[in-house]
Amino acid sequence: MIDTIILTLPMHHFKIINPALFQPDARWLYSAPYIPQVNWVCKCVQNATKEDERNHIYKPRLTFIRRWDGQKWVITLKIEFSIPKLIFWNNFDELSDDEFMYVIKTLNEKLISMGIEVIKGKLEQSIVTTIHYWKNIVLHDFTTVSRVLSLIAKTNISERFDTGQTDYQNGWELFRLHTKSFQIIIYDKIADLSKTQSRAVEKDSRAINYQMSLFENIQKNEVKNNKKGFEVLRLEIRFMNKQKLKSIFRDLKISMEEPFTLKDAFSMENARKIIQHHWNLLMIDLKMLEFLEMKSIDRWNMILQKAGNKTPTKILALAMLSELLANNDFRTVRRQFEARYSKRSLKRLYDEFSGIHSNSNCFTFIPIINEALKSYNPLKINKYMYTDVNNSKL
Repeated sequence: MIDTIILTLPMHHFKIINPALFQPDARWLYSAPYIPQVNWVCKCVQNATKEDERNHIYKPRLTFIRRWDGQKWVITLKIEFSIPKLIFWNNFDELSDDEFMYVIKTLNEKLISMGIEVIKGKLEQSIVTTIHYWKNIVLHDFTTVSRVLSLIAKTNISERFDTGQTDYQNGWELFRLHTKSFQIIIYDKIADLSKTQSRAVEKDSRAINYQMSLFENIQKNEVKNNKKGFEVLRLEIRFMNKQKLKSIFRDLKISMEEPFTLKDAFSMENARKIIQHHWNLLMIDLKMLEFLEMKSIDRWNMILQKAGNKTPTKILALAMLSELLANNDFRTVRRQFEARYSKRSLKRLYDEFSGIHSNSNCFTFIPIINEALKSYNPLKINKYMYTDVNNSKL
């Protein structure tokens, strides 16, 4: 699924029919008193007003830009919005491919209400500069999202994504790995909705979303009626530049035309492949943690079974590493080792250790996530509602 997306339209694909709606007035890009330039760039913006938010009206964020490219002035319109919020007023419900033209129609109507008229057929051809892929996954086995995140914290996941920083927030409610070009964010979607706007992952108005009381009722009814849990784990892969996106498309053998347009981007199968790819990288280490939850003597037995032509010293080193990781997170082990030895030595040993894991499936949430990403069916909150609540009025 796709959440936030940033599009760019060149001037010849649109016209401003109400420049006074921008701040400052868009007419001042061309005439006195003129909008001040910063590094040869001047711009004006238009966002949803406080009144819009009170009336539960969702609008894109628009930026009208005039910049000097070294030879001429270039004028563009940047459109930033959440696709599910545009359609559902929330970013919990998910879309399918056959809703693309409805997205175009709705976006076009929003732009007209904001004083922008786009030439027919040009919205589909708008250029994508930023895109966030996502999937909400219901954990119905009574596993909590905080449990999943606490396990991820024990892994070596940051080493699998170039050089990145990881952080955990709000008491194991959020995991974030970020580089300059992209982010992986895994968090408790329901808990995030209860946060203030400044502390939440989702920074848009809290009014444009489901009420927390609805999720509380669903959680109670799922346990009562279906004997299932209802925790929602959200996976997000955010690409901040096209270079990283191109690299992922190339690695996954997904074709990418230039320019990369909204029509090209609106593919749920491509979204599934991208999220599945990043989840698989996480799962490698999570499966290893399953192995670490075995009894020491059982781990030792499995290491011996898979010894192959490894030396006794190497086998003992792997056994020692398994004991350390069974009781400590990888970052702690790594810091102490690297204080004296080269980090390459530990990495080589860890990579060998990665090939020894259990098939016990003691982490029941792993098959649930795997199945959700395999089927990739759009998640709709109405499926879980036991009341006559109409989500369009929440």
